[in-house]
Amino acid sequence: MIRESLSTDSDFRVRIVLMAVLMLTGSWYLSANVDLYSYLPDDGAYAYVADRINQGDVLHRDIQDVHAGYINFSNAFALKIFGNEIVSLRYPILLLTMLQAGLMFWLLSRQNLVTGLLGGALLVGLTFIQFLNPTPHWYCLFLVICLAVILSSADSLSWQRILLVGAVVGCVFLFRQLTGVIVGCGALLLVLIKIARSQASDERAAVIAALVPVLLVLGFVIFRSEDLGSVVLIGTWPLAIVAWHMRTLRAANQQVIRSILILVGGFTISAIPIFAYHVWHGSLYAWWHDAFVAAVSLSGMDFIAAESFTTLVFLIIEGFARAPELVAGLNAVFWLLLILAPAGLGMTILQRLRRSEGQTIGPVVYLASFYALVSLHYQIPIYLMYSSALTLTGILLMSLGAAPIIRRGVVMLTIFSVAIGIVFHAAKPFSVSLSDILRGERVSTSVDCDLPGLGLRVEPRTCDLYSKLLRLVDTHVGPEETILALPVNPELYFLSGRKSALWFFNSALGIRSDEQEEDALARLSAQPPALVFYQEGDKYNTPGSASLVSAVVQRYVALSSVGEFKIFARSTAEQTDLDRE
Repeated sequence: MIRESLSTDSDFRVRIVLMAVLMLTGSWYLSANVDLYSYLPDDGAYAYVADRINQGDVLHRDIQDVHAGYINFSNAFALKIFGNEIVSLRYPILLLTMLQAGLMFWLLSRQNLVTGLLGGALLVGLTFIQFLNPTPHWYCLFLVICLAVILSSADSLSWQRILLVGAVVGCVFLFRQLTGVIVGCGALLLVLIKIARSQASDERAAVIAALVPVLLVLGFVIFRSEDLGSVVLIGTWPLAIVAWHMRTLRAANQQVIRSILILVGGFTISAIPIFAYHVWHGSLYAWWHDAFVAAVSLSGMDFIAAESFTTLVFLIIEGFARAPELVAGLNAVFWLLLILAPAGLGMTILQRLRRSEGQTIGPVVYLASFYALVSLHYQIPIYLMYSSALTLTGILLMSLGAAPIIRRGVVMLTIFSVAIGIVFHAAKPFSVSLSDILRGERVSTSVDCDLPGLGLRVEPRTCDLYSKLLRLVDTHVGPEETILALPVNPELYFLSGRKSALWFFNSALGIRSDEQEEDALARLSAQPPALVFYQEGDKYNTPGSASLVSAVVQRYVALSSVGEFKIFARSTAEQTDLDRE
């Protein structure tokens, strides 16, 4: 029987064995499901950009993307190593998922073996398997776990360790900018806390000067959400935690300034490779425009602003009230738990701080509270999965100092969350409706789809749709000709092996001004694509895409309709003129 608490020295081998069992079991489970389903427009975007990099295109100069770069080069490397298929992009994340589970187990098992096992299980069962997609969120989560290990490994911080913290935060930022900002705020607070605990001082001017910008940045991130309920449930707690420490922290001004400069140095070191790449290729301005200007516009799109966790709560309760069933009830509890967990963690942290027990709150807990803000960006169930495993791990850790009945309740809720997540939601196809997701309905039908560049088991209707679309491309488009998918279906470029006729794969991000619209129209006129694919009901349609489609309708002929796609081909007269040229 496993005891609740074991000495690190005397039970080192027990920890090794349990970590090996956790990682082997998790690896088997993830490997068995890693090729299931896909949200192909999303997968296709990552794969297409990575493939163009491997083909010699310069990121941002030749092909647009709104990420800062490291996710693109990680994906390009994955295609090189594992093969030019979409499934290849998932293998590095599978490895990182297992590494982060092992790291979390090792970190937490020093205090409690049960906590270590449950923390590791959360990072397997409620992360990557919930959305099998090469999104930078999964890389960022791994880096945050690494950050927690770095900050937990010593009571005081050497300059080398602070430099490493800055470098890790920089890497998070260069995978996903908004996440990097959030994690950077949490990391800075933790460094200041470490300084205050290791060196007694009555000075506080530098601490206040450092934390006021943190409050302002967090406030900007949080209050972009128009949903007051989500702000209260998730957003207010990191703000309150920073405000509390701004009032109470004391640290030598010189040491604070020195540490901040070292953090900035570490951040700068992490950016040297991508900065050098763009200097070498003359694409610095394009990088700035795509990753730091166009990227901001993504948050303001109507379909993102329309979603809210408050609405989700009402939908969960309403859905169960209309059809009260056991499975629906279990899933209702599951989703409500994930939505309410950040508030529970935040309140517990503040309670400990008020009781002057801040020294019992470790880096994992602080980072978990800050990391919950990632889910505010787009308030749908998938975004809850990006942060919930870490949030629940933080609650699990905080329960170690609670009464036995509370501790047992938290353990049971953790086991419940992992079980519901794996049984009802893991590797679920994206085509399932929101109501079915909230009620835990599953779609288990999948087939091996023998399409070039895919390597996935998908729903039969998805396989059939793309088989028809790719046959059209092979019939009407030469190997060196281009196609165009509006507003955004980059999977067609990657799976067909054809380039986009324009510099972007998403017209909502590629056309943000009259000048860009005119440039796109001029390029289409000079070098028209052989086929144009259009989805009229897509959420990314904008006046820019409408303008392009209008030009296409005037010069192209309607070829076919497949599923939601309307396909247009160059007219015979235009094709003859091109052949003469």
